[in-house]
Amino acid sequence: MKVRVIIIDDEPIARDVVKSYIKQINSLELVGEFENAIDSHVFIKSNPVDLIFLDIKMPELSGIEFLRTINNPPSVIITTAYREYALEGYELQIVDYLLKPISFKRFMKAVDHFFDIIQIQTSNAQQIEDDQPSYLYIRDNRKINKCLVNDVFYIESRGEYIRYYTRDNKYMTKGSLRKLENELPDKIFIRIHNSYIIATAHVTAFSNGFVEIAGETLPISRKYRDEVMSRLHPD
Repeated sequence: MKVRVIIIDDEPIARDVVKSYIKQINSLELVGEFENAIDSHVFIKSNPVDLIFLDIKMPELSGIEFLRTINNPPSVIITTAYREYALEGYELQIVDYLLKPISFKRFMKAVDHFFDIIQIQTSNAQQIEDDQPSYLYIRDNRKINKCLVNDVFYIESRGEYIRYYTRDNKYMTKGSLRKLENELPDKIFIRIHNSYIIATAHVTAFSNGFVEIAGETLPISRKYRDEVMSRLHPD
């Protein structure tokens, strides 16, 4: 299966360079190119896209502004002539940051990084499917952190981000609880609220309206109450 790619860049020559590189990699398939972020936003809403090569400085809507408008965006590799935007790009947890002019060698390194991340995500899913003691790989602070599933106390939604509360650390990464809920082992975790997923083994006390876990009191919403009560107190 090929990775579906689009290019967003207002410079035709820059788009042509990236297109020529994509054509040399059999695992990539170019499904669209756009000279502005607004047109690409419409395309992404109705077409599957796995990876975006995105310029930052564009008229009307910059690449950074564009990323902030998308919920659960595809993976992104920034392509720009402006080094000063690198920090802001990394804060949005992009895959890589390519400075123009882009060499094919540097382009390949960014693509390899993308596939490394995909492999980690696939590994997470496979471990969960096999129902074996497993790890979560969490992107935070420009690195990938390996965390034992059993060390996760609870996970909180914070707008476009989710925060993991674990035995030793806290991690913040971009994502949604809705997507994460389908990826986590349901024998270990349960959704208790639009803003919280918990590991039931770490619950120290509970009632119809809350759970106590890791020294915190978290609410149970009416939507999830019956299922939560049946898991925490099956008798």
